Amino acid sequence: MEPEKQRLIWQEAVSAVLVMSSGKTVEQTIDLISRLVAEASTHDPQMLSLQSIPVSLGTTQLEIWAYSLAAELMRQWQAFEDITPKLTKTLAELGLISAEEGPAPLIDAMGKAGAQKIPIVELKERLQNLYKQQQKQKFASSKLRVWLEQEAAQLAQWFNQMPTADSLMFQSPEEMSGCLVKLQLYAPTLHTQTLQTFNACFAQLQLSGSQVVLAHLNGLSQTLQNVLADYDVQRQERLRRESGAWRAYRNLMTQIETRQWGSGKGDLAWEAVLRALNLIYVSKLEAEAYTLASQIVSDLIMKTHQYAVAISQTDTLLTHLQNWFIQNCPPESKLSPILKSFLTERINPGELRRQLEQWTGHSLLDWGTVKSIPLEMLREQILVRLHPICLAVYGECCASLALGVCASNIQLATVKHLT
Repeated sequence: MEPEKQRLIWQEAVSAVLVMSSGKTVEQTIDLISRLVAEASTHDPQMLSLQSIPVSLGTTQLEIWAYSLAAELMRQWQAFEDITPKLTKTLAELGLISAEEGPAPLIDAMGKAGAQKIPIVELKERLQNLYKQQQKQKFASSKLRVWLEQEAAQLAQWFNQMPTADSLMFQSPEEMSGCLVKLQLYAPTLHTQTLQTFNACFAQLQLSGSQVVLAHLNGLSQTLQNVLADYDVQRQERLRRESGAWRAYRNLMTQIETRQWGSGKGDLAWEAVLRALNLIYVSKLEAEAYTLASQIVSDLIMKTHQYAVAISQTDTLLTHLQNWFIQNCPPESKLSPILKSFLTERINPGELRRQLEQWTGHSLLDWGTVKSIPLEMLREQILVRLHPICLAVYGECCASLALGVCASNIQLATVKHLT
């Protein structure tokens, strides 16, 4: 810019040096700047028109801001809700509810026992073969009871069959076992798979707040208790069916022995015996399936409780930290709602959480159970990461104040010039 035009501008405006200080040496700073301006005025007389305006902005406020912001961060870490899966989704993934009518997927998987041939299907096929055999051979009434007793004994032996050492050399235990044993052998596999699914479901909660996760786990725990109670009802119902079928079987066998049926009703009697045997062993299988499934659900309840206890301890820790930050702020240092909102908008709870999880080496949800995390250092690390945010806001406030002071002086200069 040309010197003449520059002098014209200096003549038309009142210029100022805005001195911001965070300490008690603001007077010394102004004296230093005044001497520098005086020396510079020997070369440019217009420098004498500069005004020194002291503005005190104590950085002690930064500490108050950081403590207040830390307390707000603890609250957000408790209440933050990430994409938390719905309870129904968790139950569906665990196989505890079905979108369609019929048994829950867990019970269905248990009944199938992971075999190529489903145990109940095998049972029905075996009884169907007995039906065809009787129709083909047409046993005399005197031999019918003996034949039925023999087949019933063989059915019971086959149903409970344990694999022999010789058979294991050529086939798997599941292939060589009876229906009931197949179910029992498969249960540990399904148990492991279900717990793995449960852990995967819990992993989906890792970014949510402690109180949000606790609410989810408490709801899940109550639902699991209801499922367990329902499984017990279903198991008792199958046991009653089995008991009733045994009574029917014995009564029918007595009728066959004493020939207590009318003319042409012999076929109905042995068919009824086979139906009773079918109900006995289907009920046994289903009762065992509910028993084994109940053990899985019981372990899920225990696992849920363990997770809930751990997260409850973390939630207590966050509450303790929040109270500590609040208590260490002077009573008169309460932030205005506008400033608090302005500061809160600047924090990224998720990013700060990841930073501190990396520092501690543990997920936030585990902090309550990890004894190796020093509380004092954790508080310090939280404040260290919040300080730059407060400092940035502080700088913006200073800049805004500077612009306001300069604008005020320029406006004053304009008024003087017009008058």
